[in-house]
Amino acid sequence: MTCPIYMLASTCFDLRSAYSFTDDTPLHNMCLITPEGFLHKDIQIENGCAYLDGDYSKKHVIVGEAYLFKIIFSTFYLKKNDSGNIQSYATGRTQIKNLHINYINTGYMQVCVAYVGGSSYIYRMTSKILGESSARLGRVLGYNGKFDIPVHKKNDTVTISVESDMPVPLSIIGMDWDCMYTSRVKEM
Repeated sequence: MTCPIYMLASTCFDLRSAYSFTDDTPLHNMCLITPEGFLHKDIQIENGCAYLDGDYSKKHVIVGEAYLFKIIFSTFYLKKNDSGNIQSYATGRTQIKNLHINYINTGYMQVCVAYVGGSSYIYRMTSKILGESSARLGRVLGYNGKFDIPVHKKNDTVTISVESDMPVPLSIIGMDWDCMYTSRVKEM
């Protein structure tokens, strides 16, 4: 008894004609998103064409090059505005308690809080709120809000970064932070 062989259809996406690539254009880290919302990473490119198993000839797909978005924040200092002259409070101790990142139309981000001489923690914001109908699997979401991150460390002993390698929007529109400041000197 022989087993039937099923041939899967494969769809070719001609990137050369769609994006006016030349033969020497480097195509690295290409990814493709299907209409169902599936992300296919590291798509193989042969002769300017991306191949994907299945019949996607009459469907809308998104093809692009994957990249890492990353921001590393500078050291946080408490500042004062003295008649338009902005100065930092650098003589005391600034203990950062929490960081609040304001975002709009954002689908995913991860915040890494790394302590000098210690460990690091990763906090992920996925835009999925349990219990809501909009949190169905396969949907790309873009929410507005505030993402709270605990820090609880001295300002110059922590490095905070935001990064994303996902093919969803990321838009940071502002940031607040809470701190405790202790002055080491007294003005006379």
